[in-house]
Amino acid sequence: MPTNWFEAFQRLIEFLEASKEKRKVIFFDELPWFDTAKSDFMPSLEHFWNSWASYRNDVVLVVCGSAASWMINELINHKGGLHNRLTARIRLEPFTLKEAEVVLKDKNSAIDRRDHVINLCEIKFSQQKFTITKEYAAQLERKIAIFKADTATKKAVWLTMLTTFGLHENEYSRRLVQKSLTMDVLFN
Repeated sequence: MPTNWFEAFQRLIEFLEASKEKRKVIFFDELPWFDTAKSDFMPSLEHFWNSWASYRNDVVLVVCGSAASWMINELINHKGGLHNRLTARIRLEPFTLKEAEVVLKDKNSAIDRRDHVINLCEIKFSQQKFTITKEYAAQLERKIAIFKADTATKKAVWLTMLTTFGLHENEYSRRLVQKSLTMDVLFN
């Protein structure tokens, strides 16, 4: 297991060099989540790209993130090691439940649990513990109600929050959230 991002990217290089695939696509979803304080993620990514990947014509790097201000400030307009490396921008709106259903049916896939529970996952990037305000709690309740109505589910719907540094406990989080996870679960 790598102990830092520089090691992780070195292992990625070794893996990609051993690959027989003609095109190697590296995809980072929710890129801002990787760049936490003291993580050295961005310098590691810059080093990976500038010292190895940019010299190859078989590597494609795709990054995306829903924290638009971070993507604009730290990637698109940033003057650091990835300056002027952007090839294309794609604005991708969230799928509606109907669009998600079509994609899942096209892939002949279904997501279901035997215990009659559906976990709705809400992912939030923040620089500190995330706080569910009264207004945000109302938004979450609307999302859950729309999901229940659109799917006509009879299952229990539990809200799972995945946040950068945890969830600030208050009356709204206690009432709405069944499970709170931090991004550490993605790496351990």
